[in-house]
Amino acid sequence: MDGGRRIGEPLTRGHPQNGRVAVPRRTESLSRNPHNLPLIGGFLRVCDDAQASHGNFFGRAQTVFGVAVLGGFTALGISLGGHGGAVGDGLRQAAENAVAATGATAQIIQISGIDVLDEATVADIAGVRPGGSMLLLDARQARQRLEALPFVAQAEVQKYFPGGLRIDITERKPFAVWQKDGALSIIDRSGVVLRPANPERLPDLPVIVGAGAPDSAASLFRAMAPFPALASRLHAAVLVAGRRWNLIFDSGLVAKMPEGLLIAALEDLDKLVTEQDLIDRDISQIDFRVADRVTLRRNPPADETAPEEAPS
Repeated sequence: MDGGRRIGEPLTRGHPQNGRVAVPRRTESLSRNPHNLPLIGGFLRVCDDAQASHGNFFGRAQTVFGVAVLGGFTALGISLGGHGGAVGDGLRQAAENAVAATGATAQIIQISGIDVLDEATVADIAGVRPGGSMLLLDARQARQRLEALPFVAQAEVQKYFPGGLRIDITERKPFAVWQKDGALSIIDRSGVVLRPANPERLPDLPVIVGAGAPDSAASLFRAMAPFPALASRLHAAVLVAGRRWNLIFDSGLVAKMPEGLLIAALEDLDKLVTEQDLIDRDISQIDFRVADRVTLRRNPPADETAPEEAPS
């Protein structure tokens, strides 16, 4: 426009035929600089600003978030295109490196409550190791894996950012040796099988015998707790037909308990043991199955089998 407010050249530079031509296109590829892409550039600028202004965990965490989102879209494209293999491995490595850059790695691992298990086993099953990722650890799944172990009754897994992990284990305690069909197993008080038992090196635990014995053993031993003279000499307890117990003592004496009134029978047996030293006498069997009647059987010679009444 000149001084006279006149337009010095046309608004459109055109072709003689139609009065206009196309505006020249930009030929520079946007892919050369990711900041030029609206979505990616926005992510990267936010991450750069966070790291520059804060330089702490939260700034680095934003970077990881951006990388994770972009990596997710990339992985989806690779999966749909059928291009896995080395590319997928590279993405996983990049994700691990990005997580490590945040400082959110396991630096302090505290494990408590273990006796049978060892720390290395617990950490391995939980899925964590010193220097491993804390962001990628699923505490709920780690707890479930630990509680699937026979010796673990309960597990708690807690993460403390940026680099702390605490695992509290409640182990099942060996309670008895269970014999069934000739096989020996160590069980806990609730009847859970912990591991096979070595018959040549049995632990100092009571032996229970029979199908269903683990489910009833805890109540039997609770009933025997007030009678230490009996409990200390007990060698094995045999569940008969799932209803009653035969108690076998270390001298070989067999005490046949009734189906009901177990406490009353134990009181009578304890009295005979403490007052008459019944366990160490030449007696093979004492029978409480008939109410108000106790029957003794001696260790007889080959030709003697008649029972006798217990002294009143």
